[in-house]
Amino acid sequence: MSTELLIQTFVNCIQLSSFYALLAIGLSLVFGVAGIANLAHGEFYMLGAYAVWWFSTLNGLNYIVSLLLAMVLVGGLGIIVEKAIFKPLRGNVLSVAIISVGLLFILQVLVGQIWGLGFPKRVDDPIGGSMNIHGIFFGYQRIIIMCASVFLLSLLWLFLHRTKQGRAIRAS
Repeated sequence: MSTELLIQTFVNCIQLSSFYALLAIGLSLVFGVAGIANLAHGEFYMLGAYAVWWFSTLNGLNYIVSLLLAMVLVGGLGIIVEKAIFKPLRGNVLSVAIISVGLLFILQVLVGQIWGLGFPKRVDDPIGGSMNIHGIFFGYQRIIIMCASVFLLSLLWLFLHRTKQGRAIRAS
């Protein structure tokens, strides 16, 4: 294995890890604060991705507008699910786990029924291109995602460690 390939693989892993860190922090906060092990957490990310694809590719909206609409749509759905399903069951760990597995399957089936299965959905790359540093490629979009992840995780750390609400969340 060449050194360039090894370094490129490492860079790709770091870039992908920044995305996974955001996903894991969301799941961890929901579990830590609300005591809900929402096993359908990843499906909400899936819905967000499909919503961006639907708004941008099928409806021709700008990528940023599509991203914002998807965040509002999926965030609203998350609030509805929390208020209607999880809040009444809070404290009953087994019921919450069973309901979240059911929700996981329901969301997967709905996406399959609405948008079909087996065909990858592509969103046009809103920030194309990459830079090449000594044979290692850094895609501009991935750089932005990595920087945004570091920024958001830093803001979350500041919130949790420097505000009364954050300290209360950490104490719970």
